[in-house]
Amino acid sequence: MIALWNPVFCVCLCMYVLTQVQTPPVLNQEGYLERSKQSLSDPAFFFSARAFTTTLIYKVCGSNPETIVRFQKIFLVASWTLLSATLGMLVGSPFLRVLSWCVFPCMALWWNILGWSSLLLSEACSFSFFAVWLSALIVFLKKPSRLTLLVSIVVGVLFSFSKDNLPYFLLIATVLLLVSVRICIKPFFERYSPLFKSLLFAILLLFLVQNVSAQIGQRQQFCLVNVLLQRIFPNPEYSAWFIERGMPVESDILKYRGQMASLEDFRLFNDMQYESFMKWVLYRGTSVYAIFLVTHPDYTFRPLVKQLPVLFSYNLNLFVGLPPDIFCFRLLYAILPSTSILASIALALLSLAAAIIRKRAVCVVPMVLLISLWANALFIYHADAMDVPRHCLMNMIGLECLSYMAFLLIADSVICQKKSDCSALFHDER
Repeated sequence: MIALWNPVFCVCLCMYVLTQVQTPPVLNQEGYLERSKQSLSDPAFFFSARAFTTTLIYKVCGSNPETIVRFQKIFLVASWTLLSATLGMLVGSPFLRVLSWCVFPCMALWWNILGWSSLLLSEACSFSFFAVWLSALIVFLKKPSRLTLLVSIVVGVLFSFSKDNLPYFLLIATVLLLVSVRICIKPFFERYSPLFKSLLFAILLLFLVQNVSAQIGQRQQFCLVNVLLQRIFPNPEYSAWFIERGMPVESDILKYRGQMASLEDFRLFNDMQYESFMKWVLYRGTSVYAIFLVTHPDYTFRPLVKQLPVLFSYNLNLFVGLPPDIFCFRLLYAILPSTSILASIALALLSLAAAIIRKRAVCVVPMVLLISLWANALFIYHADAMDVPRHCLMNMIGLECLSYMAFLLIADSVICQKKSDCSALFHDER
C-alpha cells in the first residue's frame, strides 16, 4: 500500500492541476514550436539556434500548443513527485519519509515553477529535467550500478540540452561530487571508482558535444553580441581592451553601445558592413571574452555582490503573471521560497558534516549543488545580458531543493543517534 502512495498522489495532483490551471498556450519568438516541425533526420533539428531537448519534447507532443502545455504540466508534477519519493528513500525516520512524500511534491504547484508550463519556452522542461536528474543522481549514489549510471547519463544528456548553460553546471557538479566523495568517503569512492570515472568521462564528452553543437548552431553569437553592446562598449577601457585583441571596429559598431543585439530588426546580423565584426564574434569572440573574464576579476565577480536578486530570481510576474485565485496556489506563492542564501549555505555545511561523520555519499550533494548553482549563476550573468533573471530561475529553485534535502538528511541524522538505528539506511553507501 505504501508503495502505491507516490503514483496515486502524482495522478491526483496531475488531475488537480489540469482541471484547476487552464491557461492558454503563450507563444514566443524563440522558435521552439517552429523547429519541432522539422524532421528528426534533419541535422538542423539537433544543431540549430536552440538546444534540442525542448524542441524534441514538442515534437513528441505533435507540435500542438495545447498538447504541449498539458504535457508540461504533467511532466512538472511527475518529476517533482519523483524527486520527493527519492528524497524520502534517503531517510530512516517514518515521520520524515511521510513528510517528504506529502509536502515536497507541492513544489510543483509553486507558481514560480508551474506558471511556466503555459509558455512555449525551455523553462518548464529544464525545471522538470532538473528534478529528474537530481533524482537519478541520488539513486546512483545510494545504489551505484551500471544501470543507475546509465540512467543518470541519459537523463543528464536531456537535462543538459534543455539550456546551453547546463553542460557547465553538470561538469562542475560532477567534478565537485567526485572530489567530495573521494575526500569524505574514500572507501566508498574506491569501491565504485570505475563507475565514478565513467560518469565523469560521460559528462566531459557531453560538455564537448554540446559546445560543438552550440558552435554549429551559432547559439553563442547572439548572446555575446548582447554582452558586448550592453556591458563592454559603454566602458571605454573595456572597449579598448577588446580592440587591442583584434575586435574589428571599421564599422560604426561602437555607436550601438547600450542597445540589444536585435536592434533595428537584427541589423547587425543582416547588414554587410558588420560582417567582419560578426565573424570575429562567432569564431574568436568567446575565447577573447573568456580571457577578459579571467584577467578582470573585479568585473567578473562584481555580480555576486551587486546582483544577487538577479542571480537568484523568482516569481517573475512579468512573464507568468500571478497564480490563480485558489488557496493552495496563493499560499505557496506567499511562503516560497522558504529558504534564503544564508540558510542554504548553513544547511549545506551541516549536511557536509553529516557526510563526514556518517560516511554517507548523498550527504555531500547539498554542498555540491550549492557551489554549482553559484557558479551557474555567475556563468549565466556573463553569458548573456538579456533576460538574465529568467535564465537564473533554476538557481533559487535549486537552493530550495538543496535546503530541503539537507534538512531531511540532518534531521534524520539527529533522530538516528546511533548508526545501528539506521543500519539498513546506510547499508548501500558503505
